[in-house]
Amino acid sequence: MKTATFNHVNDTYGHGNGNLVLQRFANILKVETRAHDTVARIGGEEFVILMYDLTPEKVDKVANRIRERIAAELFHLNDFPPIHITTSVGVAHGTSLPIKRMVDLADSAFYRTKNEGRNQVVISTYDTPQPIMT
Repeated sequence: MKTATFNHVNDTYGHGNGNLVLQRFANILKVETRAHDTVARIGGEEFVILMYDLTPEKVDKVANRIRERIAAELFHLNDFPPIHITTSVGVAHGTSLPIKRMVDLADSAFYRTKNEGRNQVVISTYDTPQPIMT
Protein backbone atom coordinates (compact mmCIF):
# COMPACT_ATOMS: atom_id res chain seq x y z
CA MET A 1 0.00 0.00 0.00
CA LYS A 2 1.40 3.37 -0.92
CA THR A 3 0.26 6.94 -0.43
CA ALA A 4 -0.49 8.35 -3.84
CA THR A 5 0.53 11.96 -3.08
CA PHE A 6 3.40 11.43 -0.66
CA ASN A 7 6.18 12.95 -2.78
CA HIS A 8 4.03 16.03 -3.17
CA VAL A 9 3.71 16.25 0.63
CA ASN A 10 7.49 16.16 1.11
CA ASP A 11 8.18 18.61 -1.71
CA THR A 12 5.48 21.08 -0.67
CA TYR A 13 5.41 20.86 3.13
CA GLY A 14 8.83 19.44 4.04
CA HIS A 15 10.07 16.09 5.30
CA GLY A 16 9.00 16.75 8.90
CA ASN A 17 5.40 17.11 7.77
CA GLY A 18 5.85 14.11 5.49
CA ASN A 19 6.79 12.12 8.58
CA LEU A 20 3.65 13.36 10.37
CA VAL A 21 1.55 12.15 7.43
CA LEU A 22 3.29 8.77 7.42
CA GLN A 23 2.74 8.36 11.17
CA ARG A 24 -0.97 9.20 10.89
CA PHE A 25 -1.28 6.96 7.84
CA ALA A 26 0.27 4.04 9.77
CA ASN A 27 -2.04 4.65 12.73
CA ILE A 28 -5.08 4.52 10.44
CA LEU A 29 -3.87 1.21 9.01
CA LYS A 30 -3.59 -0.23 12.53
CA VAL A 31 -7.07 1.00 13.49
CA GLU A 32 -8.69 -0.34 10.33
CA THR A 33 -7.20 -3.84 10.57
CA ARG A 34 -7.69 -6.72 12.97
CA ALA A 35 -5.53 -7.18 16.06
CA HIS A 36 -3.87 -10.29 14.58
CA ASP A 37 -3.11 -8.66 11.19
CA THR A 38 0.43 -7.38 10.67
CA VAL A 39 0.95 -3.80 9.50
CA ALA A 40 4.48 -2.76 8.56
CA ARG A 41 6.24 0.02 6.73
CA ILE A 42 8.64 -1.66 4.34
CA GLY A 43 10.39 1.43 3.06
CA GLY A 44 9.70 4.96 1.92
CA GLU A 45 5.97 5.29 1.44
CA GLU A 46 5.33 1.55 1.13
CA PHE A 47 3.28 -0.32 3.66
CA VAL A 48 2.28 -3.95 3.77
CA ILE A 49 -0.60 -5.53 5.64
CA LEU A 50 -0.55 -9.28 6.11
CA MET A 51 -4.06 -10.68 6.58
CA TYR A 52 -5.23 -14.25 6.48
CA ASP A 53 -8.50 -16.16 6.39
CA LEU A 54 -10.28 -13.59 4.23
CA THR A 55 -12.00 -14.13 0.89
CA PRO A 56 -11.09 -11.82 -1.99
CA GLU A 57 -14.42 -10.06 -1.44
CA LYS A 58 -13.66 -9.39 2.24
CA VAL A 59 -10.12 -8.23 1.43
CA ASP A 60 -11.61 -5.86 -1.16
CA LYS A 61 -14.00 -4.51 1.47
CA VAL A 62 -11.17 -3.91 3.97
CA ALA A 63 -8.90 -2.32 1.36
CA ASN A 64 -11.65 0.02 0.17
CA ARG A 65 -12.55 0.92 3.74
CA ILE A 66 -8.91 1.90 4.35
CA ARG A 67 -8.74 3.82 1.07
CA GLU A 68 -11.93 5.73 1.88
CA ARG A 69 -10.77 6.45 5.44
CA ILE A 70 -7.45 7.87 4.19
CA ALA A 71 -9.26 10.08 1.65
CA ALA A 72 -11.66 11.38 4.31
CA GLU A 73 -8.96 12.03 6.93
CA LEU A 74 -7.69 15.54 7.60
CA PHE A 75 -3.91 15.33 8.04
CA HIS A 76 -2.60 18.04 10.36
CA LEU A 77 0.76 19.59 9.56
CA ASN A 78 3.17 21.91 11.34
CA ASP A 79 2.96 25.54 10.11
CA PHE A 80 0.55 24.68 7.26
CA PRO A 81 -3.19 24.13 6.99
CA PRO A 82 -4.40 20.52 7.21
CA ILE A 83 -4.44 18.52 3.98
CA HIS A 84 -6.19 15.55 2.43
CA ILE A 85 -4.33 12.75 0.66
CA THR A 86 -5.41 9.67 -1.24
CA THR A 87 -3.99 6.19 -1.43
CA SER A 88 -4.06 3.44 -3.98
CA VAL A 89 -4.05 -0.14 -2.78
CA GLY A 90 -2.54 -3.14 -4.51
CA VAL A 91 -3.70 -6.43 -3.03
CA ALA A 92 -2.41 -9.96 -3.54
CA HIS A 93 -4.74 -12.79 -2.62
CA GLY A 94 -3.72 -16.42 -2.68
CA THR A 95 -2.78 -19.42 -0.64
CA SER A 96 0.44 -21.34 -0.26
CA LEU A 97 2.49 -18.71 -2.07
CA PRO A 98 5.91 -17.55 -0.93
CA ILE A 99 5.84 -14.07 0.59
CA LYS A 100 8.06 -12.74 -2.23
CA ARG A 101 5.50 -13.87 -4.80
CA MET A 102 2.69 -12.24 -2.82
CA VAL A 103 4.63 -8.96 -2.66
CA ASP A 104 5.27 -9.14 -6.41
CA LEU A 105 1.54 -9.68 -7.06
CA ALA A 106 0.64 -6.75 -4.78
CA ASP A 107 3.21 -4.53 -6.52
CA SER A 108 1.81 -5.46 -9.90
CA ALA A 109 -1.70 -4.64 -8.72
CA PHE A 110 -0.51 -1.34 -7.23
CA TYR A 111 1.13 -0.26 -10.48
CA ARG A 112 -2.16 -0.93 -12.25
CA THR A 113 -3.78 1.63 -9.92
CA LYS A 114 -1.17 4.21 -10.89
CA ASN A 115 -1.82 3.65 -14.58
CA GLU A 116 -5.60 3.61 -14.28
CA GLY A 117 -6.34 6.66 -12.19
CA ARG A 118 -5.11 6.18 -8.62
CA ASN A 119 -7.24 6.30 -5.44
CA GLN A 120 -8.55 2.79 -6.05
CA VAL A 121 -8.05 -0.84 -5.12
CA VAL A 122 -6.76 -3.52 -7.48
CA ILE A 123 -6.71 -7.16 -6.40
CA SER A 124 -4.41 -9.72 -7.97
CA THR A 125 -5.29 -13.31 -7.12
CA TYR A 126 -3.26 -16.46 -7.47
CA ASP A 127 -6.14 -18.14 -9.30
CA THR A 128 -6.62 -15.22 -11.71
CA PRO A 129 -3.47 -13.83 -13.26
CA GLN A 130 -5.29 -10.66 -14.36
CA PRO A 131 -5.96 -8.11 -11.56
CA ILE A 132 -9.57 -7.32 -10.68
CA MET A 133 -10.47 -3.59 -10.70
CA THR A 134 -12.81 -2.20 -8.03
